[in-house]
Amino acid sequence: MYATDARITGKITATELTADTKGTIGGWSLDSTGIHSGSTGIFSGSSPSITIGTAENRTDWTFVVGSGSTGSFGVTSGGSLYATSATISGDIYANKGTIGGWSFDGVDIYKTITN
Repeated sequence: MYATDARITGKITATELTADTKGTIGGWSLDSTGIHSGSTGIFSGSSPSITIGTAENRTDWTFVVGSGSTGSFGVTSGGSLYATSATISGDIYANKGTIGGWSFDGVDIYKTITN
């Protein structure tokens, strides 16, 4: 069947569906960038991401949950994890970093104190 501007009611069963330009499904937009409702969605193309909320200053994040200028949780395509508050159980492996003002570098744990 070929149709232009067709309105079909009832159930549609298909083995393949192609939407090359745009459309809507249940209030979600489907277009060449992905499926989304506002800034929430699954985006493809040159900056693929899964976004729930917005993080305006975090365009390098490929997975975002939360909103605001920095977002509350995100992961970059390189694997960096960002969270504003976290409870983590189990082992954490790191070769350098800072926790509570103390630094570690894989050999030493230290705190620089200035008078």
